[in-house]
Amino acid sequence: MHRANEFVPSESGSIFLDDPALKFENQGKGRLYFIACFGRGSSAIVGNSMPSSVGIVGNVYTSGKPYISKDVKTDSHFYSGIDRKTKFTSRSIICVPIEIDGTKIGVIELINRKEKINYEPKDLALLKIFAGYTSTLIQNTLDAKVFERLSRLDNLTGLYNDRFFFESLENEISKFLQDMEATNLLLFCPVQI
Repeated sequence: MHRANEFVPSESGSIFLDDPALKFENQGKGRLYFIACFGRGSSAIVGNSMPSSVGIVGNVYTSGKPYISKDVKTDSHFYSGIDRKTKFTSRSIICVPIEIDGTKIGVIELINRKEKINYEPKDLALLKIFAGYTSTLIQNTLDAKVFERLSRLDNLTGLYNDRFFFESLENEISKFLQDMEATNLLLFCPVQI
């Protein structure tokens, strides 16, 4: 988020990501989670979620189209619930969808442009570039997790391989020794009367 703020200086901003399981189970009635935020009151909303169809963010997420709101007071898509929770006053908002392989996975939102009255089309272009960068980072993280999981499975059988077995054995022995140590300390600890 701080990098997005360097591209387009703003008072506040958030990255929202969806829950893929909810999105597909409930036919698009999923939730968007506040993954990263900056600005006044942002610590109160990180980790919270909202329906994926609510507000300007929901509009951008469902439509897949970038959006600039120069005056949120007159914008029918604006949802003031977050402002109430953070005790922040939104005046203008710019949002861009985050996509991986053509699938929407979230939204980047910046609020209240610094140094200017409103956001401009060039701000939107910069935020689109940042959204592309963000989607690449997310895809790389997901790929790394998949490869980590696959590195523990045998390609032919799909069963866990010896690397996983030895790592698990090491962890279990370590837990056992810690438990034994704690038990021995309790058993052989002299009691003072």
